[in-house]
Amino acid sequence: MWGCETPIEAISEVKELSKGDNMNTTDFFKEFYATWSEHNTNMMKNFSNLTTESWKAESYEKFYRSWSEDTSAMMEKLMRMPGFANYSWEIFKNTTGFQEAFNQMTEAYLKGMNIPTHKDLSELHERLDYLDDKLEELESKMQSEKKNCHKRKKEEERIEQ
Repeated sequence: MWGCETPIEAISEVKELSKGDNMNTTDFFKEFYATWSEHNTNMMKNFSNLTTESWKAESYEKFYRSWSEDTSAMMEKLMRMPGFANYSWEIFKNTTGFQEAFNQMTEAYLKGMNIPTHKDLSELHERLDYLDDKLEELESKMQSEKKNCHKRKKEEERIEQ
């Protein structure tokens, strides 16, 4: 219904898709982890250097520049890995499936506890907006009628004199 129900099923599905790739699943995840690990190690070193320096705007700019360059290099390396698109797509699909399942379970739980869901609150908000608009419309009509009534009363008084 939502794709894979467990992470094990998701990995099995990714393995199945990768059979035609030049890189097997184990190698892919090893390289992926090595790239990610290298990035995080560089960032920890840079952050450590930042914490030992006295506060200067240049230090933070240097840290940000380093982070940006390192993240770009990591993403470029990942994007060039064989099978990255297939793996990413499968992981995304399965993550989305888990999210949908989680949302449905949460909604069922909230309804069971008689607690309004986000959808319930949104519908209520729409109804309140509609009622607010109608109330403003009626108030406007009442003001208009009040003015007309006041004009008619003055006109009648003028005619009686």
